Amino acid sequence: MFDDSEILAMYREIVNYDGDFGDGIDTPLANPWQMLNGGIPLTEAHRRAACVSALCHLLHEIDNSTYEETLSRPGGKEAGRLLELGLVGDLPLARDAFRAFFQSELAFIHALRPVCHAWVLPATAAADDIPPDASGGFTAGY
Repeated sequence: MFDDSEILAMYREIVNYDGDFGDGIDTPLANPWQMLNGGIPLTEAHRRAACVSALCHLLHEIDNSTYEETLSRPGGKEAGRLLELGLVGDLPLARDAFRAFFQSELAFIHALRPVCHAWVLPATAAADDIPPDASGGFTAGY
């Protein structure tokens, strides 16, 4: 399990990397898939964080190999399992990002943007006591 400070640190890294979920983002979970499999009761905020962590793992794998290889690796298989079993069906942004992962690398990267804007930016803005309209969004090519 992780605590809120670890989640916030992951979210801040994503913001500091202009919304990039991939290489360079330290995630608080070595195996976010285990938390998302439904065996551990989680708050919605922790489920969202586990999804963000899993999405980071997938993009990290793509960054360090290829999209095609990642599809057949454990992370790709776990993402398919989450969708197949409906384990993220109640989190439409996560569901859509995992679905996009199976469409193409570009579709996946584009599907991460709404996750950033709806979950990551508001969480960091709230923690830093910044009004939502002042958070600014991402600047570098995202």
